[in-house]
Amino acid sequence: METWYGLSAQFEGRRISTRLSDARKRNPPSMIGFKKKVIKQENGQTQRFYTPDPDKKDELINLFTEFANVESRDQIFNILMKYKALLDRKEFRLLDILRTPFLTAHYEGTDGAYHKLSNVEPIIPLELFKKVQTKLDEFEHGINHGISLSYKTAIKTPICGKCQKELKFKKGQIGETGIYYCSKHKKYSISVIDLHEIIIESLKLELCKIKVESIQKITQNAITKQIKYFQKDLVENYSQLESFCIKFSQQHKPTDDSRSVNKAMNKIHNFKDRLASSETQLSSLQNLKEEVNALYRFVTFMLTRLTEQEHFELADLLIAGIGVHADYIVIHYYFNDFFEEGDVRKNVPVK
Repeated sequence: METWYGLSAQFEGRRISTRLSDARKRNPPSMIGFKKKVIKQENGQTQRFYTPDPDKKDELINLFTEFANVESRDQIFNILMKYKALLDRKEFRLLDILRTPFLTAHYEGTDGAYHKLSNVEPIIPLELFKKVQTKLDEFEHGINHGISLSYKTAIKTPICGKCQKELKFKKGQIGETGIYYCSKHKKYSISVIDLHEIIIESLKLELCKIKVESIQKITQNAITKQIKYFQKDLVENYSQLESFCIKFSQQHKPTDDSRSVNKAMNKIHNFKDRLASSETQLSSLQNLKEEVNALYRFVTFMLTRLTEQEHFELADLLIAGIGVHADYIVIHYYFNDFFEEGDVRKNVPVK
């Protein structure tokens, strides 16, 4: 019975939510392009009526008309940038407007069909709205990618090479990456795409100089040191366990007080647990030694075959900081001891 009541409550909750959503679609508190008038009826209830706002009507019609005729992603971006200024709305909001059937004096029901709204005077013809939906669906991936690109930030925030402060980020135009800039030193700026290209170019040069064998040697030495420590600990624990067992057999009889026997047995179990732990650690370290050797062979083979994403992941680990100057960039790396000496171009000119 409790389960039935629970399901019933959930079902009723969904119905209420659906009704509220439909009510908002039919009678929004406000909507761009419309003026709202609330009229009180004889029965005491109120009715909202929506008429086109002459200040926005023509711009909205032009937005839909131009969008219905686009043939490329670039045209879409140009239209969004144009009406972003005219309608004072951000790109995402413009896309929401283009998806809003209320402008046609319709709302979309749960059945996916468009239903007429008698209290709304349309701004956009329904057929024009449907053409725009076709274009939105056709270019959906390109639109989302272009907007995401404009918000994309660098893998590491660069600093100004002059004042050493973090550069500020300015979002790019749709389809273009943003720019990092210093508010005090205007020439100390760079786009995200240029910065990423320079990072990858520098990283490729650095990876050719990295002394992987030095890292392997240091790692193997550290593992060997730990193995010797656990081997010594293992021998000492075995010796202590053996001595304690002999002592236990000499001092205790089956008829002895169980409390003293249990105390001694607990100590023996503790020794055994420590031995088991040491043996497990030794086994893991021996396996790790083999894994380091395998990783060394793999890394030396794969460093020249990395994808762009893998380069970025490595850059996040290896790059300590990035300084932007007027005509070049300085990239500071961690683990400098593991790079070969020579002409490594850490000061990369800005293209």
